[in-house]
Amino acid sequence: MEKKKDLPYYIIPGHIPSYPEKEKSDGPAFPETVIDCVDEYEFTRHRILLTEKQIQIPGLRTFGFQTNIHAFPDIPKHFHREAAEFVFILEGSFHFETEKGSYSLRPGEILITSPGEIHSTNKLPFSIGKIYWLQLETCCENPLYLTSESAKILFSMLTENGTRIVSFDSEKSFLFLNRAFQAILQDTPSGRCMAASLLSALLYQIADSDEKRTAPITADMEAALSYIHFHIREELELEKIASFSGLSLSQFKQKFKKQLGISPRLYINQQKIEEAKRLLLSGSSITDTAMELSFNTSSYFTSVFRQFTACTPSEFLHREAEIHD
Repeated sequence: MEKKKDLPYYIIPGHIPSYPEKEKSDGPAFPETVIDCVDEYEFTRHRILLTEKQIQIPGLRTFGFQTNIHAFPDIPKHFHREAAEFVFILEGSFHFETEKGSYSLRPGEILITSPGEIHSTNKLPFSIGKIYWLQLETCCENPLYLTSESAKILFSMLTENGTRIVSFDSEKSFLFLNRAFQAILQDTPSGRCMAASLLSALLYQIADSDEKRTAPITADMEAALSYIHFHIREELELEKIASFSGLSLSQFKQKFKKQLGISPRLYINQQKIEEAKRLLLSGSSITDTAMELSFNTSSYFTSVFRQFTACTPSEFLHREAEIHD
């Protein structure tokens, strides 16, 4: 496959302005004009997006995998014409907004949006983490080589209630998704058949799943979160937090990432940046904010701030000032 230049994730080539007749719903407010999203092939170090040309499986419009090692600017309001979208959260915590409401997803959850349904990150940065996503065309007669009747039943089960958040076994689903993805990359008829079979099996499992959220945070992790939030302006040591939670350091790290979707250190820095926003907006200088939150230098603070917000503290203040002018 030909390699394209490394584009920032949030630039989606091929986007076409949507049609004026796309009306607003009774849900969260969206502008009358949104993006009719048409994705193009990308193959970069942290993002692979395959389209119909590479996939060559009936009905599978796009299939992508992405690892965010830092935040990216927000995903604009858009929809997918005649295609349902499935976003699988493998690592991290991601925020989405649709016509049905706002959702914060963590590992083990899937966001399903119906064909034509408007969705975005509601001007929030696209977070650190790892996802798979795919789009299935509802107008295809035999998607994933299914019979017309089977496809009709599957789509009905998956999209009948509009936006759905479904829990899934992230480890098992990752194996299905990864094997399907690698099978497509083989670019052979047998590889495409294998990929279609794996994805069909996975989608039937999802369609038959209860519409419920993942397990709640356990008491020891709640204790850790309380400790972090109470001491957020201090220099936090993981050993102390683990001890406060009644766990060894290795147990703490493993359990924290499994339940929260990111490492303890990333979570701490994420919360420090949220506190930094409040301090900056209250009039604290960038240097004073960095020192108040126990960052060693202003430059390191700026680097971490950009990692989680996709902008510098100065740019954040400028943007906020423009919003409130």
